Amino acid sequence: SGQGATARERCREAAAIAERAGRPALALDARIAEAACAAALGLIPEVLEVLSHAPDPARTGPGLACQSWAGVAHALSHLGRHDAAVEAAREEVRVAERFGTADLEAAAAADLGLVLLAADRPAEARASLEECLGVEAGRIPRAALRLAAAEAALAAADLPGARAHLDRFPFEPVGPGDDPAGLIARLDRVTGLVHLAEGDRGQGMAHLAAAAARWERLLGAPRPAARAGEELLSVMIDLGRPPVAGLSDPAGELARVRAEHDRAAAGAVA
Repeated sequence: SGQGATARERCREAAAIAERAGRPALALDARIAEAACAAALGLIPEVLEVLSHAPDPARTGPGLACQSWAGVAHALSHLGRHDAAVEAAREEVRVAERFGTADLEAAAAADLGLVLLAADRPAEARASLEECLGVEAGRIPRAALRLAAAEAALAAADLPGARAHLDRFPFEPVGPGDDPAGLIARLDRVTGLVHLAEGDRGQGMAHLAAAAARWERLLGAPRPAARAGEELLSVMIDLGRPPVAGLSDPAGELARVRAEHDRAAAGAVA
């Protein structure tokens, strides 16, 4: 949108001014904001261009350095470059462990878990996700991460573990960082997959169909630029950092759940 492009240009200008003034932390902060604008516009490859210089946590502070590595990790993951994404997330973990706080370590473990899950490495993903969920004080999207942990446990062939995470989902707080608009669709999807694994094909397919219908409604609903900006700001306030990889990918989520529903249907016919 025009507003998003304008905001991105302002961030780019701010980064250049900060760099000329010898203020590396302010410059990185502005670049991260520019990367968030690019991600919100769907320009994921440009996130990598904006964050192409490895940050020095001694000069920028560990929080901004971790945010930069997180942005790189999620952008690479979104682009299907999973090995590089995992390495970037591991660098975030290293910075958090060396320089950071419990909050930074929890966020880094969450980022690593999500990129490992996307990389089809569920056992490792589960370990990282459960690590971050074990930190009660962390500023992380607990409800969304609880669903990711359930999915990881299921993919790692631990059906009771997946069910246990689903059972704990209702007790997790929900904030803007959990992407509330898409959270119930994700819950329907993971619940459907667990039902299928438990042998309840009817309930499983019903939940997958419900998830697809929710994503279809979200895709069909108008989303003014002002509302998108408000959502971005809400996430930044909730998690203390911008969601550099974007808030959600309804089209990708819809394609995935439709494919899972079709495979389940084909299995029923067979």
